[in-house]
Amino acid sequence: MCARRWCIVIEARVLRFGKIHSGIKTMDQFPSNRAWMYDRNHRGRGALKVSFVFGVEEFITKACEQDRYHNDGGVRCPCIKCDCTKILEKRVVKVHLYKHGFKPNYLIWTDHGEQMPEGDLDNDGTSMGVETDGERNDQFMLMQDMVHDVDRCTSSSACVASNQSTPTTNVTPSPPISIPGTHSSSTVNELDVEEDSNHRPMIRPIGAGFYPSKTASKAITATIKQKFDQPWLTWGAIPKRERGLFFQCFKIKVSWRVEDEDKVLKNFRSKASHRLLEMFREARKEGKKPNWMGDIVWNDLLEKWNKPTYRRK
Repeated sequence: MCARRWCIVIEARVLRFGKIHSGIKTMDQFPSNRAWMYDRNHRGRGALKVSFVFGVEEFITKACEQDRYHNDGGVRCPCIKCDCTKILEKRVVKVHLYKHGFKPNYLIWTDHGEQMPEGDLDNDGTSMGVETDGERNDQFMLMQDMVHDVDRCTSSSACVASNQSTPTTNVTPSPPISIPGTHSSSTVNELDVEEDSNHRPMIRPIGAGFYPSKTASKAITATIKQKFDQPWLTWGAIPKRERGLFFQCFKIKVSWRVEDEDKVLKNFRSKASHRLLEMFREARKEGKKPNWMGDIVWNDLLEKWNKPTYRRK
């Protein structure tokens, strides 16, 4: 089944699922006609599809209408490599999307003005991942599975198109890692990272940190780059609701066991607070605006950092 037909099938499944489960948005509420996002190239030729080019133009137009575009001085690039962590000129964003495609699971443009389904965003430990309400979580994860199928199918089509002579093989999933301190008879291989059903890396809270530490650290850094859009001086200065959105974004990048939810949230808050201060120190040492921060935010931070009251701290 080609990528476009698969996207249509997925949209139909989402529509049927949304009508059955009132707790999830229906396709009438979701942005329509977004199948083009993961149907980029013609099979065999590798040329961009007209629908994708027009779709990218629509995305750029909407992104440039947002206040964040004017505040940042550019567009957060949602390509699979930048993952909304870099602010670039709209021309460069177009090139990135033509070359790399959109990052997975971005049918709702949350970093470009669109809103996720209304839920429990007032709390740090809710939405977009593991929830205490098992039924709602199962519904949402099924939605995520559907969206991921679109990306996986499209990626597979692109690979076949770029190298028709390469035979397909069945890929055996990597064995789960053994976490220190857990009971397991399997061989420990810290080079392997366990993944959940949505192919997100699995992490586990260990003491005040995470294992694998590098995986969690990269996700925290990317989350801050993606969501930091106001001149907050510290993590504690970020409003509770906004911190909930940071944690929501973190949940999209990594996953964990249900029973680890509270500990993950606690460790995330601590690690994100330290990492934000480190990123500030790096930016001030460099003496120039980092590419993940908007112009207005940077100038406001400079003004606050240069105040005598801050310098005395």
